Amino acid sequence: MSRGEYDIPEVFRRAMEDAGWRPDEGDGGGKSPRRPLPPPEGSPRFNRYLLFATIIILFLFSIGSLATFYTDWLWFDSLGYRAIFTKQLVTRVIVLQ
Repeated sequence: MSRGEYDIPEVFRRAMEDAGWRPDEGDGGGKSPRRPLPPPEGSPRFNRYLLFATIIILFLFSIGSLATFYTDWLWFDSLGYRAIFTKQLVTRVIVLQ
């Protein structure tokens, strides 16, 4: 029993047509149109937003420390003791490591 090219059971033919397959379009075999894939569950966009929000929150919490550091820098500089401030800062960093 030989089947022709379009001898497909009616149920399957209808399902294929509903999915976008058209045998008479002349596009080389009635290929179904490509559907865009849904984004993966761990979307990079979400990760970027989370990273950005974390950086903003850390910046807001560190404003006080940054203001204190800058004020001390200006005060030591106005007295001409910038080298002492820098040496003190370097020493603190080395001791904390």
